[in-house]
Amino acid sequence: MLAGLRNLWWTRYEMWAAGSMLTVVPVMVIYSFASRYFIRGVAMTGMKG
Repeated sequence: MLAGLRNLWWTRYEMWAAGSMLTVVPVMVIYSFASRYFIRGVAMTGMKG
């Protein structure tokens, strides 16, 4: 989707920057809420038993 936006708005960098922020921000928010589960899962994989 971001590549399509880049082709559509090639000369308007502010539109491309806004589209990239809309792509990155949700991933960062989801990771910030779920990071404790990711870390716990990685820590538990090395434990026996």
